[in-house]
Amino acid sequence: MNTMQARSQHIAPDQQHEALYNKLVSEAGRLFAQADQTPDKLEEASSICLTALDINPNGLQALNLCARIQLQRSDLVQAEHWISRALELKPDSVSALYSAGHIALAAGDLSSAESRFEAACKISKVATRSSSSLAFVYLQQGKYLEAFQLYRELIKTQSDDAHIRSKLFESASHMVADFYSVELEQDLLRYLEFEQVDHSQLRGLITSLLHHKLHLSKEGTPLQFDQLASDPLLLNALKSFYFCDPILERMFITLRQSILFDAAQNMNITGYTLDLAHALACQAQLNEYVWPETEQENKILQGLQDLLIKVITTTDWQADDISPALLVMSQYQDVSQNHLASHLNQICSSQWPYYLQDVMAQTLQEKQHELILSDTIPVWNNTIENKVSRAVRQQYEENPYPRWKDIGFNTPSSYQDALKRSFPTLNTSAWHKGQKLNLLVAGCGTGRQAVRLAKYFNDLNILAIDLSSKALAYASKQAQIYGCDNIHFMQADILELHSLPMQFDVIECSGVL
Repeated sequence: MNTMQARSQHIAPDQQHEALYNKLVSEAGRLFAQADQTPDKLEEASSICLTALDINPNGLQALNLCARIQLQRSDLVQAEHWISRALELKPDSVSALYSAGHIALAAGDLSSAESRFEAACKISKVATRSSSSLAFVYLQQGKYLEAFQLYRELIKTQSDDAHIRSKLFESASHMVADFYSVELEQDLLRYLEFEQVDHSQLRGLITSLLHHKLHLSKEGTPLQFDQLASDPLLLNALKSFYFCDPILERMFITLRQSILFDAAQNMNITGYTLDLAHALACQAQLNEYVWPETEQENKILQGLQDLLIKVITTTDWQADDISPALLVMSQYQDVSQNHLASHLNQICSSQWPYYLQDVMAQTLQEKQHELILSDTIPVWNNTIENKVSRAVRQQYEENPYPRWKDIGFNTPSSYQDALKRSFPTLNTSAWHKGQKLNLLVAGCGTGRQAVRLAKYFNDLNILAIDLSSKALAYASKQAQIYGCDNIHFMQADILELHSLPMQFDVIECSGVL
């Protein structure tokens, strides 16, 4: 009995220390998780973590957490100190290797980061955070094939992860298919169904895959119309982004012409032709109706328009009566710009057949909304004097471009911190942490850059200017969709900004000068 009591007295203090250590580490971890929203909690977490290490100097969790805290504070020397101690104790710790990889990444040592993440992945096949980080390192190193292959595996089980989706598409933007692969086509069809992604990043990969699949050459393709008209990758891609490939574009122009001539002869389109015409109409909207037309096509289109006007003005017509002809016309022109528009506006988008609903919503409702918005955009100096500026403005008034759909994904963060990482020698002594910077986007076009800045940086007040009120209207509409209330849009010429009574901490200008 005395021996058992003595043994109990000997064990109890160790158990108490362990329980206290675990409690402190748990509390420090909780505070660390809240540090993004409440920076003061980072100091408290650090203090508690050091107390835990006083109790157990070899506590792996506490050492790892201390390293993560110092990494968050950008003290890479101390972060490396703590993680080195952790790895000395347990070289095969997946969590310590993961932290070490991120410390190396923050230090710009991509080679070391790669080796740390690779080691973590080899130890644990389910260490998906390490796999995602390794894929990111590959991307930073320009190892696009390795990055794409790894993200392609990760997306199979983590398609809801916005970061993985975004980086998958970024890596895909650097890829070209060397041959046709059924498996790759199925993956790409799945990726085209994803929302909140920039599908145009798949353009190069899908274009090259279609070249191999359709046996395309400068001379054309050996495939028949029905085969092309029913190809799922071709149809879905046409509706998702605009193509820039001359061989494919020549094929599209030929297909469009065939549909027009056939419709003019038979006065109807059905089956696969209907699906292809719909896809080509979507493509025409995306590329701002850039494809050329022959004189013969123009004559048929004029006749088609005259026929539609007669039907609309002299009969008790329904949407179904004119939809096939309207679809054919929509492959060539924006019908909101001709005499039909006032009559077509009487039909709500849900009344059109399935193959016209999205086309007409974009052509009529959305453009009408943009016209209303364009009248609300303030103008600096009331007029634009420069002759070249006027010509550029006219071009974008006719075709606000590009009509982007997505801004990609970034983790919301501080613009000041991001700027310091990009320009380490920049003097930011006049800026105060937590104070919003005034930023000018000079030449914002349709607003994608400005909306990205407003959405993902929480410390900016943004003025975005452009020559075109129509481009600014599209930008304003997209800003509303993304819930960005820290952007002000204004029509102005960057050549006339010397008299603007405002000062800015930063000016961003891309694709303008």
